[in-house]
Amino acid sequence: MTKYSIALFIIAFLFYSNAEKNKYHLLENFTNNKSLRCREMNHYFSINIIQFYGQFLEIKLKYFNYFNQFSLECFSNSILSISSITLIPNYPLTLDNNLNLTFETPNNMFINLYFVYIKNIDSNVNIFDNLIRSNYTKINVDFYYSSLEFSISPDLNKTQAIFKNLTDLKFSITCKYNENSSPLLFYKSTINELILSGLSDTLIKKNLLGFERVDNFDIESSIKIANFDFYKIIINRKMLYFQVFRNVRDIYLNGQLKFIYEKSFSNFEKLRLLNINTNRDFKFISENLKFLNFLNSNLSLSVDNTITIYFSFYEFPNEDICLFREFPRNRFLSLSPDYYGTQCTCLNFWLFNNYYNSEGIKLIKDYCSNPEDMDTCNFTFLIRNCDFKLYEAKKTEKSLSDYFYDSELLNLIVSTLTPFVCILGLITNLINIKILKYDMKIFAKQKEVHIMMYQFMFYNSIINFFYCIIYIFHLLNVCISINGVFCLFISRSEIVQYYEIVIVDFLGGILKVLSNILNVSISINRYTTLEKNSFFSKLRVNGLYKKLMILLITIFVFLVNIDRLLTSFINNDSIINDNYIAYFEFPIKNTFTGLFDSEAVPIARSYLARAKNPLYFAIFCINFVVNDFFLFFALTFVDVLLLLKFKSNMSSKNRFFGKKNIGVRIKKNDEKNLRITTTIIVNWILIPEKTCMKCNRKCSLKKRSNVPEKFAWRCTNSTKFYSVKDGSFFQKFKLPILTVLEVITSKTIKLCPIINILIIGQKREVKITYLRV
Repeated sequence: MTKYSIALFIIAFLFYSNAEKNKYHLLENFTNNKSLRCREMNHYFSINIIQFYGQFLEIKLKYFNYFNQFSLECFSNSILSISSITLIPNYPLTLDNNLNLTFETPNNMFINLYFVYIKNIDSNVNIFDNLIRSNYTKINVDFYYSSLEFSISPDLNKTQAIFKNLTDLKFSITCKYNENSSPLLFYKSTINELILSGLSDTLIKKNLLGFERVDNFDIESSIKIANFDFYKIIINRKMLYFQVFRNVRDIYLNGQLKFIYEKSFSNFEKLRLLNINTNRDFKFISENLKFLNFLNSNLSLSVDNTITIYFSFYEFPNEDICLFREFPRNRFLSLSPDYYGTQCTCLNFWLFNNYYNSEGIKLIKDYCSNPEDMDTCNFTFLIRNCDFKLYEAKKTEKSLSDYFYDSELLNLIVSTLTPFVCILGLITNLINIKILKYDMKIFAKQKEVHIMMYQFMFYNSIINFFYCIIYIFHLLNVCISINGVFCLFISRSEIVQYYEIVIVDFLGGILKVLSNILNVSISINRYTTLEKNSFFSKLRVNGLYKKLMILLITIFVFLVNIDRLLTSFINNDSIINDNYIAYFEFPIKNTFTGLFDSEAVPIARSYLARAKNPLYFAIFCINFVVNDFFLFFALTFVDVLLLLKFKSNMSSKNRFFGKKNIGVRIKKNDEKNLRITTTIIVNWILIPEKTCMKCNRKCSLKKRSNVPEKFAWRCTNSTKFYSVKDGSFFQKFKLPILTVLEVITSKTIKLCPIINILIIGQKREVKITYLRV
């Protein structure tokens, strides 16, 4: 043991000179020369040494399936204390006594326990007792991506105390709550501060906390400070259940409130501080003051019962005295400014006067830097001239939480439309690919001059098709507010983050730039069909120059998207104290700090202020300018020229044929195109699939040269053939199908058509090309 301790001390001393190398040796020292179970833990944990008034061990265990897969006794030593333990299983587990928090280290005052992916808490769990016996005086317990579920014991008298002697117990914004939670979770709990974050009652996230009523059983909880972080919720007695919060001393309400039920705080006899941080929400101030009437309403009062109330950021304007004219008098209620030495208003003086007889004068001297101004306030005049119409005209300022919610709501709309748009894009681009592929064969035989335009359209459809496939799976990485309306469990997994970086951002970015370039090329080719001697016609390149241009475009497109790979990082940190105004990403994108830079990238956005590599920022700007500005402007410019040229040509035809005659010709041409489209659709539908008369199996279309149609249905189980006219619109015609179509189309559009029918596989695709005789 002595040799082991000396080795550990030397590694701890040299740790900061070569962190990664020494971390590896540190891991070995905790596993080598120990039990087989300890040696098998190598792939479960990572370990750090942190400097905080001394050196401590910071342990993180992950990738395990059960709590009894590892033993914390493997980290026992006589040199370094353990300051934090982080547990991240592969999937949500029940917190029970399979987790053994027994280990021997030098005495330490504090320890932080971080639990991730806890689906519920067993009623018999007593894992924190070992820490208390180890003389830890400050125990902080945090839950992330967990649920406030509690397995209730059938016999209430056998309920055990779980959270004893905790400094802080925190449920982060990533936790899921229940409106019917069991208050027995806090049976005989002794907690200095309970933090409940992530409460919400909105369209995108409904995550509310409430406790079931338990009769004839005393919870006996002791929570001194209750801290709630929320967005647009209602405070009621079910949330502030008396059995749980009966001994609370300080309550902090942080976020946007919809309403406070008037009797929410009525029975809290030990309440001394109520801090309401409503983000300057005037609507709350004007509609939620009735709860003040029930504070200190059932007590034999003394100055020791004083409840100090803060409305954070509220400036107490004189015109709001109308809202407080029913403020309770002589109840030892101090509605005070945020700071001592504040320049008080008449409303402040009015509220302090209502504190308790003449005791309010002492508060005025404590809080106000201008107590002499009280004599200038005419309270009777202010109250008599109340005008509530002023409050109707006031508008509540939007907070950062409101803007965050608006962005998430927009994200929800986009995410809802994404699958429909992508599926529509897949269908339309697939149709384009099939049609253009066939048309290019025809144009190649006819030596069509503008075949390049159809080639661009063909390649652009292929690119768009693959981009739609890529982007539809981007939804795997979308998380619209954790525990909200749409947030997949795998959205923050490593494989999904890699897909987002490599496939969506990098490959998708390349496809997007190529698609925009092809769109511009298509517009230029369309313009050259109308104006053969235009400037764009001179830009056409062939042969070696064409290959060189394709190579340069490929290199350019690759380079302007390479920053997506080099400046994006996988976010493996599940322990984030996130809130509504923080901006955390999975993965972390656009860091402007590359893979080869020495400084590590933190999980928050603070790194933008100290970005080290301007090259990546320049690449990002070039990508934005080229893809979102230059190519868009070029496409718009060429399309405008195309419209102007088309308008000029139409004017010339009007002058030659006469405006009336050209209008009739255009109308007839439109009717002709409509009839052609209708004919194609009718023929596509009226040639149904064929089923074999003998074996009842589907037939497939095969080429057959001895019939006029050149095709016939053939049974897949035998050599039996059937005519394509059987069971179709053409069954009663003795003439071949081509002849019937010639008659129909000649009579309807007065053209002599040449009809080519191409049948691919089991799907019938009718391609009709009309050539004027």
